[in-house]
Amino acid sequence: MAVTAPGFSAPGERRHPVLPHRDLIAKGATQWQLVRYVLLPVAQVDIWDHLRGVYGVGWGWIILAEVVNAERGLGYLIDISNRRGHTNAVFAVIIVIVLIAVACDQLWRLGGRWLFPYTNRK
Repeated sequence: MAVTAPGFSAPGERRHPVLPHRDLIAKGATQWQLVRYVLLPVAQVDIWDHLRGVYGVGWGWIILAEVVNAERGLGYLIDISNRRGHTNAVFAVIIVIVLIAVACDQLWRLGGRWLFPYTNRK
């Protein structure tokens, strides 16, 4: 039994059902019909989960942008607090940014549960 990271399938492990693409081709389905009616519905859950992950990476860039060019907003609060030596205020603002990011991640998760109620998520 292979140990894998969450979200990755082990070699030989089937995460999705076997697709009847050969049967559909034999019945006259075009390549675009296969993509639209077979592959896309199967892949939607994984696409949603990967978009959620990319959105999380984007939050790291948002924090960087807030600190680098801060003229107003939370980045400005970080800059001013840092200049005045209020380290606790800097951490408080970063915690606020992280809480906003966690709330957005939970919204992505709830959206995934609402859009794909048939998936088995642990």
